[in-house]
Amino acid sequence: MTAVTYTAKRRVVSGHTVDSSYDLNLPLSKITKKPKVNKKEHFSLDGSSQTLFHNVIDYISLVTSDIEESEAPKYREFLYSVIGGEPFFFDERGTAETPDDPVLVKIEGGHSENLVGQTLNYKYTFRVRVL
Repeated sequence: MTAVTYTAKRRVVSGHTVDSSYDLNLPLSKITKKPKVNKKEHFSLDGSSQTLFHNVIDYISLVTSDIEESEAPKYREFLYSVIGGEPFFFDERGTAETPDDPVLVKIEGGHSENLVGQTLNYKYTFRVRVL
């Protein structure tokens, strides 16, 4: 299981309050880590090269498992609460009850909500950047 800790900002569900922190177990079907290396490579006329390394930005693409329609509002609350670039904690191997190694991340771009077949289940896809 994976867990996130975020501050509710938008589309707040019943029983939650704006600007309060919440933990959410996030059932994921796919985690793809894709670091982006920022560097410049220069070549001389004789073919030798020199590399100027700037940094590495770690990106993680996430796809949830099927989320039942009755559970969807709390996942929408989470995604809409961080859609403006608000930082949140992502714990790849922990749960809300037993954290493992939470890291601070922010969402990159938006998210997508996909209806799964003829069921009333949803899958959410989004990408985060490790801060």
